[in-house]
Amino acid sequence: MTRLFVSSCIILILYSCSSRSNTSFPDEEKCPQCNGTGEIGIECEDCNGTGSWTVSCDNCNGDGKVACLSCSGSGKERCFFCKGKGLCPCLKCNGEPPRYKCSECNGLGCNSCLGLGYYTCTECWGKGYSNITCVSCNGSGNGEDKCGICNGTGDSRCGECYGTGFMTRRCRTCNGTGITDKETCARCNGKGII
Repeated sequence: MTRLFVSSCIILILYSCSSRSNTSFPDEEKCPQCNGTGEIGIECEDCNGTGSWTVSCDNCNGDGKVACLSCSGSGKERCFFCKGKGLCPCLKCNGEPPRYKCSECNGLGCNSCLGLGYYTCTECWGKGYSNITCVSCNGSGNGEDKCGICNGTGDSRCGECYGTGFMTRRCRTCNGTGITDKETCARCNGKGII
């Protein structure tokens, strides 16, 4: 579009680029509907123009809380003696079974190592604990004191949703923009100025 102004015998030829110029003339102003772009975005129907949608958190099922990792949701510290297992540690290996690679089969498994590929404690067979209930915690695995991490509640804040219970996902339809397509502004007829 070419505009011609005559003033004091000086002719100025002004060009507006593709009818969409941010340069406004003295008698013209930006179109308020399209803000001078000449186009209006069509709102995404899937996210209502927000660019995102909200879903319930899979990790905590929308509750915002998960079981405390330190006490496994019991609210109590782990038993010092059985380390939370509820069973007495093995008396032969003291709860720390060794693993020695079988020299006969080189770790592949044979009759000598019972197919395990390694030798371990013959009392607990590598479990680290016996079949005797812990007398300190009566088999619960919990100590006397409340858990210092969750302060005895057994819950901790969900790390996925940060305790909100929901997560915000970027809309796949509009790729997070909130606009699916653009159309020519009807008010300024795509010129960007009125």
